[in-house]
Amino acid sequence: MQDELSRRLKAKRASSTAGLGAAFVAAASPKLLPGEGRLALVLPATVCTGPSWNQTRALIEQDFILDMVIASHDPERWNFSESTSLSEVLLIATRRSEEKRQTNHRIVHVNLWQNPSGVLDAHRLANAITAVEPAPLEKHGSALLEVDGHHVGELISIPEEVYAGRKWFGVQFARADTLRVALRLLIEGEVWIPGETTTTTIPLCQLDQLGKVGPDRRDVWDGFERTGTVTAYPMVENHDTEQRKRMVTEPDKYLAPLVEPRAGRHLRQAAQLWQQAGRLLVAERLWLETTRVVAMHSSTPVLSNVWWPIKTDNEAYDKAIAVWLNCSLGLLTILAQRTTTRGGWVAMKKADLKELPILDLRLLTEDQLKSMSNLFDEMAESEFERLPAMAVCPARQALDDGIANVLGLPDLGKLRHLIASEPVVSNRRL
Repeated sequence: MQDELSRRLKAKRASSTAGLGAAFVAAASPKLLPGEGRLALVLPATVCTGPSWNQTRALIEQDFILDMVIASHDPERWNFSESTSLSEVLLIATRRSEEKRQTNHRIVHVNLWQNPSGVLDAHRLANAITAVEPAPLEKHGSALLEVDGHHVGELISIPEEVYAGRKWFGVQFARADTLRVALRLLIEGEVWIPGETTTTTIPLCQLDQLGKVGPDRRDVWDGFERTGTVTAYPMVENHDTEQRKRMVTEPDKYLAPLVEPRAGRHLRQAAQLWQQAGRLLVAERLWLETTRVVAMHSSTPVLSNVWWPIKTDNEAYDKAIAVWLNCSLGLLTILAQRTTTRGGWVAMKKADLKELPILDLRLLTEDQLKSMSNLFDEMAESEFERLPAMAVCPARQALDDGIANVLGLPDLGKLRHLIASEPVVSNRRL
């Protein structure tokens, strides 16, 4: 059945591996009347950002007008369905008319801070949504949803062309201003802080333009077994946040090459895997509520089962990237690029990491790059608080201040507060 489904969906450019929701979108498209037929689907939140849903997003953009996306940012219930606890969204879309295409369409994002608990609450919320004019992404201000005297969410509208070939970033943040900061940075390379009238532009590039992302945990598992005995292949084993408090790390285990493949698996050659070892490590999976650092630097090349090794062959780049990703702007890009599983339990997929926008170190002056590397050395042993406390973390503030000084940026204090209080980070309601 899976093979037949894949065959039928191939012509529709939808992926059967993304689940039945993707299959339904492809199957429903030709059945709906152009300009009239509407689609309303509750799907995993990964439909908006996950690499495996790329084809489904492209199909929706081609065949439908995406009218509204409703996402729950309520830590007490990230989902809408009763059968799951995973993060979900509700998509509402209209079949595109074949005669004409809208050129000024705007997608409305409803980001809920409190998920309605029953039919009556949902009905009152729906009335509130229809009564509020969404705040445009390009402007300032908030369009707050109010039910029974309480603010339960926000509406923001985004021009359809912003999403062309991109993730649907509007679901990634609970508040309009945080989303505005993120999108202005990701799309324009512009650093804007709410309340400020001036902005600064910085050069960005994809991570894979500066370094090569190494093997994932399955590849490492197919080529090695873990051991406490010293070998030629050191590794960093875990992401215990009580241990991973600093930007510097050292190997804590070793790897021994396999002689025979594991049952049902293909043997990976240890030498080939080891050529992808790196000194820079970026977290593969994160509990945002407990995470302290998202990138670390090792004095020696390593592989890992829970961190992505990045090979740059330039130690100054390794240190500068670690500094960038752990500052507030770097954390913002990771939150925007993340694949959400359940609230604050998120993944950084290899495809996403390769495309992660980071500071383009090639366009910095020699003095700026040296200052970034020196900033790492100065703060390598500093201990960082968990992300929900980043607004009052002395180490994070010092890191932000150092980055701002090197790049000529405004004070990042407001951004620290915005990120720290995002429900996906704090695991608390707004």
